[in-house]
Amino acid sequence: MSAETLIQFIQSRNAHAKLIAPAPNAHELQQVFSAAYRAPDHAKLTPARFRVIEGEGLHALGALFVEVNQIASNHPLSESEKQSILKKPLRAPMIIVASCEVQAHEKVPEIEQMLSAGCSVQNLLLSIEALGYGAIWRTGNIAFDPKVHAGLGFSENEKMLGFIYIGTKEGKAKTIKPVDYSGLVSRWPAE
Repeated sequence: MSAETLIQFIQSRNAHAKLIAPAPNAHELQQVFSAAYRAPDHAKLTPARFRVIEGEGLHALGALFVEVNQIASNHPLSESEKQSILKKPLRAPMIIVASCEVQAHEKVPEIEQMLSAGCSVQNLLLSIEALGYGAIWRTGNIAFDPKVHAGLGFSENEKMLGFIYIGTKEGKAKTIKPVDYSGLVSRWPAE
């Protein structure tokens, strides 16, 4: 693959919300995680953590979401509200929970570890796309709820990055609009 082809591939990566089965298989996931862990990683702390959820795990995640929403709402959820929440994890055949386990290190501050883990997620997204699948990175209030973190078995120092919904693309991809970065990139010192 030429450099130009690789750059065009990266420029064309896009979130895809409509995802159906199949999701990546075990061999494909090995490739994806091998690429994810090639992200910049000062002091080789490997801060990125991933939890693969599929099958019955998606139903369990929906139940966890209902439980957390019930507590947060301060009123009983209606049956339709519960069903709506239960369906959220079923929008794709696989979800990968991405997080960062922050470690105490005198030369690598938390922000560097979070950025490294975020780069791991970007490598994961590019790898999923390269294999012909689609993905979308979702968060929302539920992603940052401590009860969700506890339910997912997060360590005390683990911070949520998001839910990566993965599957086979269905329907038309949304149009990618080019970003005008002219006001976002500058030279220093100014000429």
